[in-house]
Amino acid sequence: MRFKIDELDVYFPYPAVYKEQYEYMSELKKALDARGSVILEMPTGTGKTVSLLSLIMSYLQAYPDSFKKLIYCTRTVPQMEKTLSEVHFIFESQFKEEGRKPKLLAVGLSAKKNLCIHPKVTAHSAIREKTEAECKKLIAPWIRQAYKGHFREDEHLCGFYEGFTDRQENLFFEEGVYSLADLKRYGEEQNLCPYFLARHMIAQAHVVVYSYSYILDPDINTQIPREQEADCIVVFDEAHNIDDQCVEAYKIEINRPLLDTAFRNIDILKQKMDEMKEVDKQRLEDEYNKLLKGMTDKGIITEDMRIQDAASSMIKDLSKDVIPGAIRQSEAFVSSLRRFVGFVKAMISIREVKIMSPTSFLDEMNKMIHLEQNTLKFFIERLNILMNTLEVADTHELMALSTVAKFGNYCALHTKGFTIIVEPYDDSSPDFYDPWLTFACNDASIGWKEVLKKFKVCILTSGTMSPMEMYTKILDWQPMFMKSFDITLRNCISPLFITRGHDHGELSSQFATRNDNEVMRNYGRLLTEFSSITPDGIICFFPSYRYMEDVVLQWNDLGVLDSVLKHKLVFIESKDVAETSLSLASFKKACENGRGAVFLSVARGKVAEGIDFDEHYGRCVIMFGVPFQYTKSRVLLAKLDYLRDTFQIKESDYLIFDAMRQCAQCVGRVIRKKNDYGLMVFADKRYAHADKREKLPKWIRTFIETHNIGINSEQALYKARNFFKDMGEDYKIDRNAILYLDDLRELEKQKQNTKPMEVEEDGVQDGK
Repeated sequence: MRFKIDELDVYFPYPAVYKEQYEYMSELKKALDARGSVILEMPTGTGKTVSLLSLIMSYLQAYPDSFKKLIYCTRTVPQMEKTLSEVHFIFESQFKEEGRKPKLLAVGLSAKKNLCIHPKVTAHSAIREKTEAECKKLIAPWIRQAYKGHFREDEHLCGFYEGFTDRQENLFFEEGVYSLADLKRYGEEQNLCPYFLARHMIAQAHVVVYSYSYILDPDINTQIPREQEADCIVVFDEAHNIDDQCVEAYKIEINRPLLDTAFRNIDILKQKMDEMKEVDKQRLEDEYNKLLKGMTDKGIITEDMRIQDAASSMIKDLSKDVIPGAIRQSEAFVSSLRRFVGFVKAMISIREVKIMSPTSFLDEMNKMIHLEQNTLKFFIERLNILMNTLEVADTHELMALSTVAKFGNYCALHTKGFTIIVEPYDDSSPDFYDPWLTFACNDASIGWKEVLKKFKVCILTSGTMSPMEMYTKILDWQPMFMKSFDITLRNCISPLFITRGHDHGELSSQFATRNDNEVMRNYGRLLTEFSSITPDGIICFFPSYRYMEDVVLQWNDLGVLDSVLKHKLVFIESKDVAETSLSLASFKKACENGRGAVFLSVARGKVAEGIDFDEHYGRCVIMFGVPFQYTKSRVLLAKLDYLRDTFQIKESDYLIFDAMRQCAQCVGRVIRKKNDYGLMVFADKRYAHADKREKLPKWIRTFIETHNIGINSEQALYKARNFFKDMGEDYKIDRNAILYLDDLRELEKQKQNTKPMEVEEDGVQDGK
């Protein structure tokens, strides 16, 4: 249907709108009108995505000169596909209503491993870096030059890439929505590379959907044409972990095997240089000119750099510096690389923990090996140019050296808000010597401010953004406004806060009691009892993989798993993505066949973030413990110290905030639509404290009843039985919670009548 919000015609793909959807779209329009950034918390299961897309797509069509495009960022590929399907649904609905195709082009962009259709490359699609390397072996300029027109061209070149390069200047795209599957199908039909086709389409597209990394990762955030950046709307969906994403984009980990491999990589480079000297000495002598040109072009992406995605947004900043003599010539650069790798290896070869700032690291490096900070700034670009000159196609082979060079580059560029931590062993295995170096970012605002420099309108939205004030602190950012929306539901969720087991023993996953047999036994009995009364699917979340493994082993010894299997099948999330996907498919099959199943998973894992358990897949979710981060982690401790000293955020406040947003994300998996229902069981004595519950989203807190706080397992079972009995009755959504076209027209009339009066010199007239 089509209705108005103020003067804007909004195309919505359904015949009715929920009240909260209308309010959500109204607030979005205010932000777009004012060209400001906002934080919006929209309850899960209320059509947040379709509301957001409907409003912004309508806005882009009504005011084509206001913004160039919508950039919609998701966390996972399934979420990207789901978003593109929503865009397609809105597009088709408007097409039916208008009788003509809307002037809109939408495209999804993902990594090569998700878009490539060449059989040689797809054989390595499990590893992203390997996919990139295999692709480059087919499309590198020197390989194309050697085999283009050769009778063995088909064996050594990618026909899809050749088709794209031959036709890219004349490619025309009709209005429509191109998902990843559409791009691959179109590429096969037209003999075009889907990945480079998607990148080519971005400049013309009105809606672009891709992952967070294309915006936040400093190495690959150059996909949007720079002249369009300021006029884009950027949406971060599921943005409750936006600060973690900003931090992870800069994190680097190095161990001794990686450094040993880096030394071997240097030997490979040296050998290739010696071979080239005998054949083409002039090419190596031109190395400095290539580097100088790359710097002075201020970010213009050359063909070589574009192919390997090595173009960095840092180029334009580095162009202001004088290129150090230590790396101008290839021989000197390789020598500097070797000294740097040796210095890092010597640094981590210690028997005690060492924590330092990048500035201290650079000072010590200068004293020991006489390398200056300015030299490290050019390491990545210099290495990329050298590899291209030496015609290194297998970039995966030199990944270790690239990682170390990237570490040096980041150390030189970021001296504030970062910590270098060297740990000789894991605290859990102090007798096993395995040193690690972690380059950790403590300040999420560093990456976030880079986003704000480029894009004027940024929208953070999720179902679990509470408390929103914390995001303004850790991102050092004041949005135009923040708003959390209520949800109009029957009592279809019932949060139960269980603090004691059947024997009245306390339940908790805290470190002091997590291996207590009585706690394990009470947790196991709780799961067994709920398995016997809950229809279909139960999802259980644990604070960590290790804790889940310990609990499952104990349950096996205590006979808990055998008791649960009498009622439902049991499936477990693993760290292997393929295994977890298979377990999920089997879990859903068991639910569909009426057998029912229990899925054991981990907070912050794949299941907690990207999988929906709607309807019969998730009738109950149990949080075994509070998902606090490992508080002895030195990376976390460094971050907590920084947040306290820089933003005056107490350690306890941040830890509780982080744990409860993860908790809210987990329990929210079971409610995906308004006619859905599910139990939310919080099994830990610490949930009885108000400081935990107050951090839950408003739409969950609304359904918390005082008599459901601090109960034992037996009381919880009684309440659960009554809940499922009530949910078994027929349910129709309250008419007052839905707005039809006539209701929307009436709302607009009321808004017009309540606008403020305009005062003129000769009297008063109604405001327009």
